[in-house]
Amino acid sequence: MAPRTRIPRSRTGCMSCRRRHTKCDEERPQCRNCVRLGIDCPGYPSATLQFINSSSASVPTSRGRRRKGVEERQEQARSGADAEIAAQLEDHHDGDYQIATPNEAEHDSDVLVDNTWVSDHFPPQLPAVFRSIWESIGFGNKVIMCAVLAHASSHPADTAMGFYSRALRALSVSTQGPTSWDSPNSDLHGVTVSLAVLALLQLYEMKHGTFLGGFTHCRQADQIVAAHLDRMRTWEMGRRLLRAWVSIKCWISFQCQPWTSYASPFPPGTDDVSWNVLVPPAAADAAGGSELLLVLLCEARRQGLNALHARFFANDNTGVEYQRLLRNFEALGNGVPGTDEDLRSPTPADARESQLGQLRARLDAWHESQPLDDLPMIRATSRSQQDPNVPCHRPFVFRSNQAALSFIRFAAAQVYLSASPGLGHRDEDTDEWLTLLIQAVLGLNLDRSLESIDMPFGLFHLLLQCIVLRGASIQTLEWLMDFAPRLEAAGSYTLGLVPIWMFKRLTMLVLRERRAGRIVLSLFPDFKANEEIADTRSPMAARVLVLGVDAASQDTFQTIVDISTIPES
Repeated sequence: MAPRTRIPRSRTGCMSCRRRHTKCDEERPQCRNCVRLGIDCPGYPSATLQFINSSSASVPTSRGRRRKGVEERQEQARSGADAEIAAQLEDHHDGDYQIATPNEAEHDSDVLVDNTWVSDHFPPQLPAVFRSIWESIGFGNKVIMCAVLAHASSHPADTAMGFYSRALRALSVSTQGPTSWDSPNSDLHGVTVSLAVLALLQLYEMKHGTFLGGFTHCRQADQIVAAHLDRMRTWEMGRRLLRAWVSIKCWISFQCQPWTSYASPFPPGTDDVSWNVLVPPAAADAAGGSELLLVLLCEARRQGLNALHARFFANDNTGVEYQRLLRNFEALGNGVPGTDEDLRSPTPADARESQLGQLRARLDAWHESQPLDDLPMIRATSRSQQDPNVPCHRPFVFRSNQAALSFIRFAAAQVYLSASPGLGHRDEDTDEWLTLLIQAVLGLNLDRSLESIDMPFGLFHLLLQCIVLRGASIQTLEWLMDFAPRLEAAGSYTLGLVPIWMFKRLTMLVLRERRAGRIVLSLFPDFKANEEIADTRSPMAARVLVLGVDAASQDTFQTIVDISTIPES
């Protein structure tokens, strides 16, 4: 094939013509090409930006370098998210800015990037809406350019972190910065670009940074969405961005305690509108369906765990058990629920069940919208024999591991919403969704790597929450202990929340209690999300608060356990 002929472009033409590789007549205020096409002429490039390479305390370190000890991270956490916001948004450089060439930046942090180069090398792993924003309302915007380039795989890690830092500093002083986020009269395009930048920065923190950094951007993005949701939902690009952003936020929400407002994928007070606008039930396309399922899983986790804790304290008429819980939280040093975050839940049982039913209906609608090829199958032959070590009769068969992981998320969400386990649970009780989840996990093709499949939260986290802590039988727990190394060998999850050593020790803890006739329902560790436990690939000292019920007497119990004393096998 002959090499592509490069069309000469004027460096002074309007942004739209330069993006479309079209000669611009440079008429002002709008060029004739834009007038003819009926589009708003985005104008002409102003002075280029020069980014000065200066170190900053707000620049995140890479995952391989940032572990400086739990004590330092705890001190950072105590400073609070508000201090982090101030540190990131106030740290900027005043002055003129200039740009350099991408191929000159292999080891140089002052990287020159042409707008068209960004379009030609746009990171393919980013949701498509970010390219649409860049090529329309964000073209030539240096803030979004730097946020995008932080995700360019061709850049060394240090260069990517430099772009992250520059985007942060540039955003703090731009017209799309924090001062415009709350104003109802702010330019809609401007706040959309701001939300896109914050989503990209949050995505960077998910993959290369810290929970606290991502949580900071999550709070900032919530501020924009809460103020401008009604306007953004009337615009197709705004709706697309909202759907992409809320699925990114789920990674943060999934790590927040379920009784806090940040455990919800939606900003406070926007739930009703968000369900209808951000994640429409009819999202049947592959990308939209995946985003919707992630949000459904996140919300099922929040509502399901809150319902579980409410059942746990249902018979605590005197409040003695709940006061014991608060003392145990204080002993762990991991924060005590506030007066407006009561785990006993003031929501009446019938109203809570109605909320769970609505979420189940949304999950059913998602499942019914999926292509038949992506649904599980059962291969039955005369040779099919029950493996005595496997806790179900036959594994599912899927056309791909991607389809299997989607169904695993769906089944896990249904398990979260199940009424089991709880008081009155008996060993012979079987949760249908728990069985389906195990069949789906067994349907994974572990001869193929799972590394290339995007699996936020990680599979071990879902197995811990939705099998280990759901009253699983001794046989099921023993099978999981044997199965876990095979899952790890098939691929490590870069966004996983539970490393295998932690999964094994917590599963052994639950198995030990199960053999003693006690069912563990909930675990609360003494480390915080921002301590990046998922990056600790070797065991560390940690304690967990265990909530459970005695299978025979149905009495609840609470105890703090040092998991460093528990073997992994």
